[in-house]
Amino acid sequence: MGEEEKYTMGNVHISEDVIVSIISLAIAEVEGVAITQASPMEFAERLTKKGIGRGVKVVREEDEISAEIYIQLEYGLNIPQKALRIQQKIKSAVESMTNLKVKTVNVTVTSVAEKKEKKGE
Repeated sequence: MGEEEKYTMGNVHISEDVIVSIISLAIAEVEGVAITQASPMEFAERLTKKGIGRGVKVVREEDEISAEIYIQLEYGLNIPQKALRIQQKIKSAVESMTNLKVKTVNVTVTSVAEKKEKKGE
């Protein structure tokens, strides 16, 4: 049915901004990861596209979405393991909250940063 589901009481529309927010919150649950912006060239090219300023780009086709995520990781973390965890979290969150199928989640690590010390350490 696409983005507007038919219900007996009316239609439900889920905006791309909501999907970007769900993805951003799912990423925030993964320790040692921060969302970054796309590369300067990509950022300039896509400035008008939804979510790209936050390092999340969503493309929707019918009942499926594809996402491009740009992240920064803490130094010392296993990049492939963290990327897989992010993909799993996004897929689970988006599919359970929207009933949309997540087709792809492409993760680009744009930088590595020093580990932030927690207060009291």
